[in-house]
Amino acid sequence: KTNLEMINSSKNIFGPRSTLNISSKDSLSGVKETFYRWNSGLFKKAVNSRVLFDDLEEGPNVLEFYSIDQVDNSEEFNKVTLRFDPTGPTVKSEIKGDSHLEGSNLILSSRSEIFLYAVDDLVEIESIDYSLNGLSYGKYEVSFRPPVQIGEFKMDFQAFDVIGNKSRLVSEKFVVDSKSPLTKLITEGPTYRRGPNVIWVNSNTRVALKSEDDISGVNSIFYKLDDNEDKLYSNSFTISGEGRHTFQYFAFDNVNNKEVVTPVLIVVDDTPPEIEGSFNRGEISTEVAVQDKNIKVYPLFTSLFLNAVDNSSKLKQIRYSINGSKMKIYKKGLLLEKSGNYSVIAEAEDNLGNISKEKIIFIVKSN
Repeated sequence: KTNLEMINSSKNIFGPRSTLNISSKDSLSGVKETFYRWNSGLFKKAVNSRVLFDDLEEGPNVLEFYSIDQVDNSEEFNKVTLRFDPTGPTVKSEIKGDSHLEGSNLILSSRSEIFLYAVDDLVEIESIDYSLNGLSYGKYEVSFRPPVQIGEFKMDFQAFDVIGNKSRLVSEKFVVDSKSPLTKLITEGPTYRRGPNVIWVNSNTRVALKSEDDISGVNSIFYKLDDNEDKLYSNSFTISGEGRHTFQYFAFDNVNNKEVVTPVLIVVDDTPPEIEGSFNRGEISTEVAVQDKNIKVYPLFTSLFLNAVDNSSKLKQIRYSINGSKMKIYKKGLLLEKSGNYSVIAEAEDNLGNISKEKIIFIVKSN
């Protein structure tokens, strides 16, 4: 009686690394020889009870075998259909979570999950082995995150089925980006800064946001003005409404790394300074001029002082012109050393370029 023993196989499926043994027993005269053949071909003698299958084609194959004893009693043919499977599993990886394809580089975030899969149509999967950056991590069991925070890493993996077939060795490279973008606030037009997060503008100043990310690239920029909802930034804009405004902005890159929110105080100032002129002496008289307006008369060597007040972006400079002369920057009081009629034009400019003008008319006479 001859029996088939299949080693490293699964049911009636075997592969190149399987072993087929046909062992025979005879209780009286003993076994003389055992023969086998594939697919109705020529019978071959089994050596050491082994069945060879070097030239076998993939798929179902019919194996027939029998033995004869020492007195030439022949066993009836044993016939069984076996499937030859020389093909290893199919493997693939899958990224769940943040990823972005940039040219030939697949960029992941440090939060991404890497899954490995293996499929075999005929037999079960034994294991998936993998290594990261050349270091073996053994058998894959659960998903894992990238082994680095920033930069490139390489992953190699291969699957084995239960009959010893192995898949092709797959090598993949990834780039990890755990760094968020960096956004700058840029103004186009009159601007005055006092510290990094306090900015004065006027209603014509355009506010622009520019963001950079050197790995996965910038995906989107958002901003929030006062108590409004977050808004997707597309183009530069102006801010109307004089006074203080809270402003926040942040960006996302292409693997959803979010920038820390930057808060800014933006003050809109369209109001020029208020000019004040004062004399260090009181008037000695008044005279009636054109249109019945009273013009004050001051004594010689009176000084005229110019001042301006700006409660927002603050005063930048005061300029003046006396009787149509070229404008000069005001630095100290104007000593009136000559008698005559005076027409002083005073200009005050704040740090945003808002300018106010004041015309001061008076007369200077000797005592």
